[in-house]
Amino acid sequence: MVNGEPITTLDIAQRIKLTEVATHKVPSRQEALDDLIDEKLKLQIAKHYAVDIGEKDLNSTLAGMAQRAGYTTEQFSKMLAQSGISVAAFKEDVVRFRSDLETMRTRLAGLVRSGTTRDDLVKILENDYGWRATGCPLTPPTAGCLQFQQSEAMYAELKR
Repeated sequence: MVNGEPITTLDIAQRIKLTEVATHKVPSRQEALDDLIDEKLKLQIAKHYAVDIGEKDLNSTLAGMAQRAGYTTEQFSKMLAQSGISVAAFKEDVVRFRSDLETMRTRLAGLVRSGTTRDDLVKILENDYGWRATGCPLTPPTAGCLQFQQSEAMYAELKR
């Protein structure tokens, strides 16, 4: 239980399968449980700050991911099911990701508005969020890599 919200055996099994499909690594039951506890806490914080992602947006995200993978939404949903992942669990993972992203953006915007420099912002992204700003290929854009131009654009956007 996390502040009155249960975590079921099915939730743990779904998280293990989702992690395995996404990372090709099988987490331990304890790692999956810890991840779910963190997720529940983050979602509770997100709800407190009114970060809400509607069903229409989730369906659109699912359809876009399916299309990028070369599938229809129905085919993608069946592929998830064959991997042991329900569409509901997948959507919950999307909500968690978006909540994390919005929480990070809100925190960084506050720091920038209070005078944090671009260099300090990059250090925070590296230390607190696991991004890296050095050793990244110039093309194509790589997840978790922050190019100088991207950091400049992000900094300018957060300043607004």
